[in-house]
Amino acid sequence: MAQCPVFAPYTRGGSSVAVKNVRWSIDEQQIAISKLGVVDGNSQDLIHILDISECIETPPRLDEFPGRRFDYYDNSTTWVIQNFAWDGQFLFTLFTHKRNGGYGDLWVYNTDLHRAEIINPIGGNCCYRDPYWSPDGRHLLFLYQDQSLGSETNTQLYYAAFGTIGTGLSYAPLPLPEGFFQDPRENPQPVLRPAR
Repeated sequence: MAQCPVFAPYTRGGSSVAVKNVRWSIDEQQIAISKLGVVDGNSQDLIHILDISECIETPPRLDEFPGRRFDYYDNSTTWVIQNFAWDGQFLFTLFTHKRNGGYGDLWVYNTDLHRAEIINPIGGNCCYRDPYWSPDGRHLLFLYQDQSLGSETNTQLYYAAFGTIGTGLSYAPLPLPEGFFQDPRENPQPVLRPAR
């Protein structure tokens, strides 16, 4: 975006915008950013989808969430979006903050329908973090800790076909060496890359 002076760096009204995370749309005409905002007098992280197809100082905001769209922060004392994933078209995944430094319920938000729901793919149980979409938007990579095991839980990595989530299908974790995730509070942020 360096060829567009108003986006290098991105500012709004001449002041810096404290962006925490950025994701690009598939067609590279939109970006999604997480940043601190205010909703009903409360400071909370919000995700903005911006149309950057034109080099203008104030790119149009196409959507803002969770905000008033859904109760992502319901009964929470932590109004933070640690990380989120975008399939580059309509679907976003994000997770709440319940335990071990950021594991929580896994949400999916559809920008086309303006609807969100908790999907928790492993038996409907909590807790998840760091979702990541496959490049074709058909699979979801995520970390999982079984909250019911308390301090005995271990971190597992899953890769699931998104279209099967909610169908009752059971998933097996990806095989990893024993003790691969040693600290249940660590923030691994796995990503996918093309296979060779």
